[in-house]
Amino acid sequence: MFILFEGPEGSGKTTMALRLFQHTKRGTDRVTYTREPGGQQVSEAIRKVLLNPVHAGMSPLAEFFLFQAARAEFVQKTLVPLLDAKHEVIQHRYSLSTMAYQIAGRGLPVAPCLSAIELATGGLIPDITFLLMCSYENGKARQLAAGKSPDRLEAEDASFHRKIIQGYRNFANLLPDWNIVTIETDHFPEDVVFNRILLALQAHHSDIS
Repeated sequence: MFILFEGPEGSGKTTMALRLFQHTKRGTDRVTYTREPGGQQVSEAIRKVLLNPVHAGMSPLAEFFLFQAARAEFVQKTLVPLLDAKHEVIQHRYSLSTMAYQIAGRGLPVAPCLSAIELATGGLIPDITFLLMCSYENGKARQLAAGKSPDRLEAEDASFHRKIIQGYRNFANLLPDWNIVTIETDHFPEDVVFNRILLALQAHHSDIS
């Protein structure tokens, strides 16, 4: 089973994905947490380039193709073998991020970008997607409270991040096969959000408790 967590900065993706991983892995070694970009040696090397603030002037098209290169390597070398081995994969970010960040955020053309994404992923989509959504202001406040230095994409201005938030909402309506569960995290504590995730998973996959 391929479980995906998506959403804008500060929405709680990492927290919820890792919490689900800790919850699900009890008594089994067939649950794996992965992230994009990364999750494999070549992909992790590309990640360092993509997120390094030194490369703030990277062109949108170069950014897009670096993400697809990292994704293609990760899907072929890590994700597909895990799924073939019947692992439950809990993943932080996938190609929906590219749709939100590079297509909606950077303004790259939809059709050729979607074709490149299809090529990079081999058409592999999640069994269920948790789209955690928050306002730009709340997401920024959470990041500041965490004391984390922003990476190259996190450091972009408010206009860029608001385009991403709208992009997530727009593309979510166009991907029915992704089984997207949208959860607004602005006004709910972590436990409430996590319980909603568990309930949705139990409805989708009865073996998860």
